[in-house]
Amino acid sequence: MNKSEFVEVLAASFEGNRAQARRALDAVIMTLTARLANGDRIVISGFGAFQQSIRTGREVRNPRTGEIHVIADRTIPKFIPGGELKNVVAGVRTAAKKATAKKTTTAKKSAAKKATAKKTAAKKTAAAKKATAKKSAAKKSAAKKTTAKKSPAKKTAAKKTTAAKKATAKKTTAAKKATAKKATAKKTTAKKATAKKSAAKKTTAAKKATAKKSTAKKAPAKKTVAKKATAKKTTAKKATARRSPARV
Repeated sequence: MNKSEFVEVLAASFEGNRAQARRALDAVIMTLTARLANGDRIVISGFGAFQQSIRTGREVRNPRTGEIHVIADRTIPKFIPGGELKNVVAGVRTAAKKATAKKTTTAKKSAAKKATAKKTAAKKTAAAKKATAKKSAAKKSAAKKTTAKKSPAKKTAAKKTTAAKKATAKKTTAAKKATAKKATAKKTTAKKATAKKSAAKKTTAAKKATAKKSTAKKAPAKKTVAKKATAKKTTAKKATARRSPARV
């Protein structure tokens, strides 16, 4: 397995992101080489230890020419595998267990990262809300100040308009009252004229009635006089009859 293939396998732990996997692998390699060059011993528990080792010098013979070369002592890197790594290489069960353990740890780490991301997002949203609330409060205060400045002018204009409305209302009410008075005066005059006409009619009717009564009274008086005259005639006839002797 070369480096690119190893990156392909490692990308599964980074949700398929090959760039992150390559950066992580390069960072691990550079850190290990720098620490080993410094003479440090790097121990990864369960995996193994990286350290320096001194290889003693020796003589080397060239087979072509037969010359003998002397190689001096040199420092070389050395890896000592850990117990868990040995067990994993020896059997498959431990490898499966380790894989599941790695998956659980990676899942826990991802969940922790998500939780922290959510917390940071919540903090950012809360800060943004506070900032917006402050801005809105500042805008409201500025609007209140501007409205407070505009309110005296509005009040004066409103007062003027109300005064003009009151004056027009008074004029209209006065005009209505005048028209109402004229109408009532016309009605009263009409009523008086009708009353006078009715009184004149009543007086003429009363005069006619009294004239009829007087004529009716005169007619029976004439009748009584005629009756009295006829009665006198009858009495005179009776008297003459009594006086005259009866003829034989």
